[in-house]
Amino acid sequence: MSEAASSDVGDAGTTDAREATRRALEARAEAVRSEQLERAYSRLEARDALTPERARVLDDLADRLVEGLLEAPERAVEEADDADIERMRAFLEAEE
Repeated sequence: MSEAASSDVGDAGTTDAREATRRALEARAEAVRSEQLERAYSRLEARDALTPERARVLDDLADRLVEGLLEAPERAVEEADDADIERMRAFLEAEE
C-alpha cells in the first residue's frame, strides 16, 4: 500500500472516530436535555401551569442551551488529534 493510501485509511479512521465522538456528545446532551425538560414539565404540571405555549418556550430554550453548550466541545472534537479523540470517547463512555 502506498504512503498516500495508508494516510487515507488513517484519515478515514480518524474521521469515523470524530463522528462517533460527536454523536456520543450529542446523545449525552440530548439525554440531559430530555431529563431536565421532563423535570420542568412535571413541576409545572403539578402547579397546573404547563400550557402548550410554555412547553414550546421550554423546548426552544433547551434547544438553544444545548446548541450553545455544544459549540466548544464540537470544535474541540474537530481540532483534536487521535489521542485526544480517544480520551474524549473514554470520558463520554464513563458518563453513561
